[in-house]
Amino acid sequence: MSDMLGISSGAIGAYQRALTTVSNNIANVNTEGYSRQDVVLQDSAPKKLAGMYIGTGVMLQTVKRQFDAFAESNLRNSTSDLSSQKPMVDYAKRVMDIMGDKSIGLSSAFDNFFAAASALSADPASTVQRTSFMRTADGVASRFGELNTQLDLISTETRQGLESAATQVNTLTSQLALINQSLTKSPTLAGQPPELLDRRDLTLRQLSDLARIKTSFAPNGAVSVSMGATMTQGLVVDGNKARPIGLNSTVKDKVELILDPYGKTESLASASGGQIGGYQSFISQVLEPAQKNLSALAQTFATETNSIQKNGIDGYGQMGQDLFAFDPAASSPAAGLRLAMNDGMRVATASQFRVSEGNTNITTTRATVKFTGTTPTTPLSNSNLVNNGNATAGVTFKVDGAQAYAPVTTLSGGVGATFYLDDAAAGQQLQVMTRDGRQLLGQTLNENEKFQLFKPANGFADNATYSDQYLNKTGPNAYRNLDLFYGAKAKVLFGQNFDQYGAAGAPIPMPAVMETSRIPGNGDYIPDGALSLNGVKLGELKALAIPADVAAWINDKTPDTNIRAEVFSEIRVPTGQIDLKKGLTINGEVIQGYHDLKGLVDAINSSLNPDQTSSLDVSKRVEASLTSSGELVLRNSNGQPIQINANVGTLEPAANALNMQLGTYNAQVRMTQIVRDLHVPSGNLQFAKSLEINGVNLSQASYSLGADTSYKVSFGYPQQDFTGTPSELMAAMSDRTKASMSGIDFGTVSPADAFKSFNIEINGAKVNLDNIHPATGDLAGMATELEARLNEADAGRNALHVNVSGNQLVFTDDLGRNLTNLSLTTSESAALAGTKTGQMDQRFGDEYHAEFNNGELVIKAYDAKMSDADIANKFSIKLGNLTVDAKAGMSSMDDLIARINSHQADTGVTAGYDSNLDLKLTVTDEKGVKTISIGPGKNADGTFTSNALGLEPMDYSATERLKRMLADDPTKTDIRMSFSTYTYGDPKHEQFGSPADLAKIGLRTGAYIEGGSPDDLLLFVTGKGSAKVATTFSGEPANARDTLRSQTLTVKFTAADRYSIFDAKTGTELASRQYDPTSLEPVIEFQGLNIKLTHAASVGDSFSIDGNFDGLANNVNMLDMVDLNKKPVTNGKTIANTYIDQINNVGNLAQQAIITQQALTVVNDQAVAARDKVSGVNLDDEAAALIRYQQAYQACAKALQVSGELFDTIAQIR
Repeated sequence: MSDMLGISSGAIGAYQRALTTVSNNIANVNTEGYSRQDVVLQDSAPKKLAGMYIGTGVMLQTVKRQFDAFAESNLRNSTSDLSSQKPMVDYAKRVMDIMGDKSIGLSSAFDNFFAAASALSADPASTVQRTSFMRTADGVASRFGELNTQLDLISTETRQGLESAATQVNTLTSQLALINQSLTKSPTLAGQPPELLDRRDLTLRQLSDLARIKTSFAPNGAVSVSMGATMTQGLVVDGNKARPIGLNSTVKDKVELILDPYGKTESLASASGGQIGGYQSFISQVLEPAQKNLSALAQTFATETNSIQKNGIDGYGQMGQDLFAFDPAASSPAAGLRLAMNDGMRVATASQFRVSEGNTNITTTRATVKFTGTTPTTPLSNSNLVNNGNATAGVTFKVDGAQAYAPVTTLSGGVGATFYLDDAAAGQQLQVMTRDGRQLLGQTLNENEKFQLFKPANGFADNATYSDQYLNKTGPNAYRNLDLFYGAKAKVLFGQNFDQYGAAGAPIPMPAVMETSRIPGNGDYIPDGALSLNGVKLGELKALAIPADVAAWINDKTPDTNIRAEVFSEIRVPTGQIDLKKGLTINGEVIQGYHDLKGLVDAINSSLNPDQTSSLDVSKRVEASLTSSGELVLRNSNGQPIQINANVGTLEPAANALNMQLGTYNAQVRMTQIVRDLHVPSGNLQFAKSLEINGVNLSQASYSLGADTSYKVSFGYPQQDFTGTPSELMAAMSDRTKASMSGIDFGTVSPADAFKSFNIEINGAKVNLDNIHPATGDLAGMATELEARLNEADAGRNALHVNVSGNQLVFTDDLGRNLTNLSLTTSESAALAGTKTGQMDQRFGDEYHAEFNNGELVIKAYDAKMSDADIANKFSIKLGNLTVDAKAGMSSMDDLIARINSHQADTGVTAGYDSNLDLKLTVTDEKGVKTISIGPGKNADGTFTSNALGLEPMDYSATERLKRMLADDPTKTDIRMSFSTYTYGDPKHEQFGSPADLAKIGLRTGAYIEGGSPDDLLLFVTGKGSAKVATTFSGEPANARDTLRSQTLTVKFTAADRYSIFDAKTGTELASRQYDPTSLEPVIEFQGLNIKLTHAASVGDSFSIDGNFDGLANNVNMLDMVDLNKKPVTNGKTIANTYIDQINNVGNLAQQAIITQQALTVVNDQAVAARDKVSGVNLDDEAAALIRYQQAYQACAKALQVSGELFDTIAQIR
């Protein structure tokens, strides 16, 4: 009975717990995260009774939580995958809608822009169309900005979404850490409350909705969570600790997740899945590419339109400016795109070049021209060549084997340069050519060199042909009139100039000086005519020529070259290099007794430059001096070599105080330009004007007179008459021993107070008489006073006489001395009282000079301002009643030349014609340094009377003459030693001088392109051997397009299959090429110009190409803008199509996301079902369990009741 009671009571308890569990399941059927619980019943241990085991009933073992780790993990993963698609679907569709919207997207804006360009191309002069085009261009810029703003809004939203998701992650990870902390109370999973585990798993599912996670469970159910690639990376939950995540604020314009932003930061770049992964995928796959592509499209659009705009001419005839610009402060190019101008006239509708058909063309061929070239980025194509002209910086170029040349470099157009060729073998040359085969410098190429050189690989244009028409020419005969030179050159030097206050003035030019290097005297023979100096061929130079031989060789041509040569032998040593502790031996003489620099100079001069009584050979004499620039100069005035010898008997015989290498320092040759000539343009000449040269007045009046005939000459005021033969007239008129004064008046003062002094010059000696006190106030009293005083002053000779003749005082001298410069002075008070000092009467001899030669009387004035006509007007010469007229004055350049040359002995100047048929004045002194002084001179106020030469009156020194030469033609002021063609050998054949010949006389060969060239130039070394090339250059490559626009080119068809291109300004033939006349649309390419013909031209047809400056009557450039709509610019697609592709790419990603979302929804539903199958509450199942447990409970209760009744019955039995 007791067993029955125990079994039934125990069973009731067990089934009561079972009913409670089922009730709990039913109650939590809608509880999120709840896992179904089941009771686990177990039979109690049986009892052994009477040899058998009797059951003892049932017991509740546990309440089990229904859970499948795999299903839960699968649900988390599918949830993460599904959640990742939502941001992509939602936002990608928004981006697609925005970009495709007609009112916001770019497609309609592009359509409007190109439609406006098309309308403007039809009427480029219309201001209305220009304004419309500007408006649509601004519309495109605005659309880019609007699109960028919309994308920025989406970017902000997604960033906020990411931040929100990160905040939720942090909340959930913090909850997980607390759950883990609660789970630590039990060491086993079985001991954990099912509700706590449900909360853990729910939190993990919620976390997986935000990001894909990796989990690791401890035996007690505590979980570690990672958002990284492995469980050791990106741990956000580790036990009861949670680490927050956030966005990296230090990275601009990029979304980057990091772990523990305020602690030990760790990148979460590998985080994926869930909403966070969805946002990141959208940003990286859709948003950022869309923004970058939009900005790239904005840049491409701006670049292409700006390129077209700048390739044209605007309405003002100026170069086109950028149509679009970018705001540097904007966040992206798309946001910063703006219109760069606001004037419709600035729209460049016209092309930069224009082409016109020749007036005599016989065909209807038309031509169009475009510039498609580029400007070089570097001055030289060979980066090994540095900007250093020193020979030590040279690069070696070797020509050997079958190769006929070595390429040196390409010199970009607009860059000035000089290339030096050093250590050249005999016959080696430096060749300079254009890309079209015009040879500018060097030696004429042979056929083998032409064959090897003329290849596009060497920089030549296709179909380039060779021409040496401009070889080694300069000035008007050169290629494009360029100043090019090949050889050795020295230019005018400029010295500093300061005024009295120390301010810098205009530099003073000094004649060009060329110095050779040291000439050892072991050079080879130079043939007659191999070299030329300033265009004059030099003679033969013998072998082993010493410096004196070289100087004499050059001076032999001085009359033709105006170049003077001298030998100098000197050594210059920087004083900082000198070591006074060391010994010194010069020319075999030991220098002793020096302790400082001055002592060294004195010691050298004492030993090597003694007085003339010394027996020291002149070849050994050396003069030492110190310069203000800090150099010790050793000089042999006889041009002999200077030897620095070993210090015999010392510990260091090779060492010396000058720290110089031991050896012989040979003399050098200095060439100096002689500036003899003063050139006067013939248009300046005014033959009727006066002229004075070096103080000699060249004006004169000439009369044809008979030598024995008597004439009357009237002159002066008061008039003086002279009568006699020409010889008698010359004697009488030139007499200066008699002088007179007139116009003297005592006024109203007393005779003693009338005059203060009297002055006279007797044969140039000045005599001054003070305190003049005539006894009477008339001329007689004055004559008596002056005669007495003058004779007293003249040492009592009594040879001077003063008489009165009418109203004149007449002065004579018995000794025949010249009496000049007579004058009286008076006081101011006497002058107020009417006293007049009078004046010396005019005399012929004071103002004129007369000569009679070969029947011609020539009268010359001392006053330089008097012209031929002025002199002739002062005189009247009569033969009886007949007037003898003066000969006509100068009226031609021949007259002027003859007049100047007639005074050569007095002026030191000769005249003649120069090469331009202008007047050339030449000084006759040996060194050409004499000044040519041109008068009449200037007045005190700086004004002057024009002269016959039309020159400013001044002293034209060698410096001034040099200044004028520089202004007229700078090339004429250089010293230029170059190469010539000559005949040599047996039999004689034509040869050309070479750089090796120049090296024999100590000169470097250079290719001088100092002013640059409009064309790119190609440089080569030809001839067998090795040579070094060094260079100096300046400037940057000129813009090829602008250079061409400044030119006028003429394309002339000279044959059925040939054309030539000429520079219209200079007439230079730039190219001569063949072409295919059978081509449907022949194209000519020249220096970046693309000239397209409608069909083949005929012989004689010509086309002119130049820069266009009419921006209203030309639409060629705007047609290019219209064609941009069809031009592939990005990956072979047009701008509009590129934008459409961007929209399609976004649409494709959006559609893929939708499809993926739909597929993952199914997967997620399956994962939910799988989880619910295990952990979910099924009401049907729970109802069945409830009935089953209820029935069991009732049965057990009935058993308990029966048991009770039995106990009661038993109790009643008692």
